[in-house]
Amino acid sequence: MAIPKSTQAVLEALRLTRADSEKLRSLSARDWDGVLRFCDQSQLTLTLGASCGDAIPPKVRQRIEDDARKNAVKFARLQAEFGEIAEALERRGIDFAVLKGFTHSPDFTADPLWRAQGDIDLWCRRETAQAAFDALVELGYAPHAETEGRHLPPLSKPGDWEWRGDFYDPRMPIAVDIHYRLWDGALERIEAPGMEEFWGRRVEREFGGRKFRALDPADALAFAALHQLLHVLRGDARMQRAWEIGNFLQTRSRDDAFWSRWREMHPEGLRRLEAVVFGMCAEWSGCEMSDCVREEVDRLPGDVKRWLDRYAFAPVENLFKPNKHELWLHLALVESLAGRTAVFRRRVFPTKTLAAIEAPAADGALEKRRRRSPEWARLGARAAHHARALAPTLVEGLKWWWLRRGLGAPFLRFLLASALFDLGAFVFFVLYNLYLLDLGFHEKFIGLVSGAMTAGTLAAALPAAALARKVGLRSTLLVAILGGAGASALRAIFPEESALLATAFLNGAFFSLWAVSLSPAVASLSEERNRSFAFSLVFSLGIGIGVAGGLVAGRLPGVFAHPPFSLGPLEAKRAALFVACGAIALAAAAVARIRPVSVPETDENIYPRSPFVRRFLMALFVWIFATGLFNPFFNAYFARQGHLSVERIGLVFSASQLVQVGAILLAPAVLRRLGEVTGVAVMQLAAAATLACLALAPAGGAAVAIYPMYMAFQYMSGPAVFSMLMGRVSAHERSGASAMNFVVSSLGGMLAAFAGGAAIGRFGYPATMGAAAAMAAIAAALFRVLLHEKVRETA
Repeated sequence: MAIPKSTQAVLEALRLTRADSEKLRSLSARDWDGVLRFCDQSQLTLTLGASCGDAIPPKVRQRIEDDARKNAVKFARLQAEFGEIAEALERRGIDFAVLKGFTHSPDFTADPLWRAQGDIDLWCRRETAQAAFDALVELGYAPHAETEGRHLPPLSKPGDWEWRGDFYDPRMPIAVDIHYRLWDGALERIEAPGMEEFWGRRVEREFGGRKFRALDPADALAFAALHQLLHVLRGDARMQRAWEIGNFLQTRSRDDAFWSRWREMHPEGLRRLEAVVFGMCAEWSGCEMSDCVREEVDRLPGDVKRWLDRYAFAPVENLFKPNKHELWLHLALVESLAGRTAVFRRRVFPTKTLAAIEAPAADGALEKRRRRSPEWARLGARAAHHARALAPTLVEGLKWWWLRRGLGAPFLRFLLASALFDLGAFVFFVLYNLYLLDLGFHEKFIGLVSGAMTAGTLAAALPAAALARKVGLRSTLLVAILGGAGASALRAIFPEESALLATAFLNGAFFSLWAVSLSPAVASLSEERNRSFAFSLVFSLGIGIGVAGGLVAGRLPGVFAHPPFSLGPLEAKRAALFVACGAIALAAAAVARIRPVSVPETDENIYPRSPFVRRFLMALFVWIFATGLFNPFFNAYFARQGHLSVERIGLVFSASQLVQVGAILLAPAVLRRLGEVTGVAVMQLAAAATLACLALAPAGGAAVAIYPMYMAFQYMSGPAVFSMLMGRVSAHERSGASAMNFVVSSLGGMLAAFAGGAAIGRFGYPATMGAAAAMAAIAAALFRVLLHEKVRETA
């Protein structure tokens, strides 16, 4: 916490429960100078003296007693001025209510002399506020500052008094604020319903022998809370008010009748705003809260509760080290996007200037009271201040965005592991077929290698689930990473046909361990409320990493082809493959730091058998087979048919990955518009159409432009397909459904790789791609026909 130890000692000593004055007693003389500065500015000096007198050094105690005497003189002046003001308003028939100040005793503070009151706040109806203002002007008051929009310009009696650093100077002018509304919902973009009813519930009070009207105690608490909230949202928390609110909550904590009435009087929206402040003040003051208040705090929206958990003391820290953490609370309380945008713009890019004040003068004319500094200097200083604060605010905003997602450090470590694994796998994928071409192999054998790898993934899919259940997900992931890195390295070491097929099978088996463990790991590192976001993040990151993977794959062989390595084309590619294996292996370091994740034991069948799942897997198999006829050969296609260099092939791959990220971001809008099943079918049909165009286009520039579109439409449907399956099975069947999905995908991919390699060797690329496009269109029709009436469409 960025709060000095002396201030922490004050806060602990003033706690309303479990107060601790030991730190206060141990402060040095220099520390006490800091304590007095903080307490004077926070108006806590008199409260500290009344509450912790025995823990305060004699010299400091004498200073506080002197301040208390001066405050008593000032309070007597305030009482006299209030009497004069009340009489003038009553004489004109102007009804009013007194806010804050001496009305806060005894509920908020036992003795009104414990608080340093320097102003009088009056609430008038909007139609009488100007008349009240004019009445005070006739008494000799004059405006001295700008209006904030909730009240008219503050008034005080002119004189020759000058500020000399004494917060308790008895000659300090007493300010008067005439409020015409208690909350500015339009400016803050937060509604506070029910405050208009405060006027009709006013109660009669007495001060200095004069009767007046004040807010009902429940309404006074609401106004105090919202006034504190207003200052918090503007980066100017008032510590005295926070302590007083805490004291109110403490003294009334067992008054069930009061809190029952409070709940009945205040609408839910108003209670929510009050609860924000109650939760904050409870953190600062350690006060007890009634069950009713605690329930309201517990019911706060998730983002608000997260803010209180992370930033409850940020307003206090702001008094010493400026921050704008209150902005995230403000945005969490605003409901509309337009409102949040307006608040963010106003707080981060303020346009309000310190313009001239226009207020009624004593003679009725308009008097302009300008700041002494030139306007350009004020604007320049303001712009410089906000420019310096912009970068830290945006960085903190990014942290807050992540905090709202509720995904902790273990998930971030897994995300890093996934990124490293995907980066190595993508680089290996882009280069390996080109490496095989350099070894002299043709598409038919490349198809066999691809099929062998897919066969390995298929063979290991079901055993992977059993292994994860026996040794845990973390151990399974480590085996998958280290085994996958080792098997990939073996594929680059042994060039014999039998060894290439065997190592491809082994590589596929280890990659199957990773794929089968991925979904349960993400689920275990997230919660129900953020699981969808977690999966989307992993999915999007995997595709985004493909952009970097394509760029690295395209350039890495060139690095090894130049000094100091100067390797030939084949050896340069082999060296790049070893680098890719190293990246995969690095993922193990991140996974090793994740807490062990177990798979819950269950006696129930984990593999779903519903008719929907059978229809789903049937349509999925056709789709995977259709796309698998061409996808494994894209790099060989561009190398042989388009005569593209390795670097250009890497760029094409990266471009396709980048377009996929954009397509996935657009997918939710398509699904909302068309519905889940229809949307998936349309995306698949679009992929089929672009694949047909790719088959007809020359393998040069046109194909380079069409291929990213084809891949974008293909992967655009991926998250929706997975969500469709996960949403139609029970929780204990999800891992089984995921394994079945993976088995069907692997089987379809394996058969398609064998068939695609043979078809390309016999019929060529255009014919094979045309057949794949036709089959993809059939798959889209199957999704639409087989699943349309079985899955609820979303509007």
